[in-house]
Amino acid sequence: MFNNEKINQEPNGGFSCAAACKNASAARNLRSRYIGPVRQISMFADLYCSGNLLILESHDRETLLRIMDVLNHSIEPLD
Repeated sequence: MFNNEKINQEPNGGFSCAAACKNASAARNLRSRYIGPVRQISMFADLYCSGNLLILESHDRETLLRIMDVLNHSIEPLD
């Protein structure tokens, strides 16, 4: 889902990465499936939908990489 080679540095100094889904509904569904197993994510990062993208943002790259790893292994991705 999230690719650690596609991390962007934001103008505010934070970092983000996006995972593309088939459509906006699939992105919202996937986000809701992530929230259950990793509720504490909001303490360290933001996980939200923008159209068909599931976007993860964090204040530093290392935190983003760790959360990406947790999310990538927490549930099966949607096809």
